[in-house]
Amino acid sequence: MSENPGKETPQAHLPNRRQLRVKAMQACYAAIAGESKPQEAFGHLLLDTHKKLVAAGSQNPEHLDDAQFLKDLFYGTMEHKDAYEALVAQKLEKWDIHRTALIDRILILMGIFELLNFAEVPVKVSINEYIEIAKGYSTDKSAVFVNGVLDAIQKELRAENKIRKVGRGLIENP
Repeated sequence: MSENPGKETPQAHLPNRRQLRVKAMQACYAAIAGESKPQEAFGHLLLDTHKKLVAAGSQNPEHLDDAQFLKDLFYGTMEHKDAYEALVAQKLEKWDIHRTALIDRILILMGIFELLNFAEVPVKVSINEYIEIAKGYSTDKSAVFVNGVLDAIQKELRAENKIRKVGRGLIENP
């Protein structure tokens, strides 16, 4: 029996990786649509979660990994936004990238960042996560759109040897 029955541990309400992706998407949306600085969006929408994860990291180091994941995903996506949008624009035949739903665009940009920068997350997991988030936060056709664009981009990035996955079971055949 615990020393404090009924008292919740700080870890009880910590977000999982999908929830962290959603929070990062919301902060990217706030920064892009609200034309605010990334630091402001992080401070308003992500800082409390980041602090909770860091604090919980003293009991479970995985929470420190999650805190870094959240921070890197948000800031990395924002830092490479223009370059990734140019990559996406190449895949959109006869369609202006800025005519796509902003949420879809953000999810694709985040997916590209994750594919390129999180060596421990399998390609299929990254793509599936953004498909699932699109289903819950965008239009009826968004999941298919996000899947198609991310799949085309990951094939190109693999062909250019830009996606490097490490760890047991993560080295995949294209």
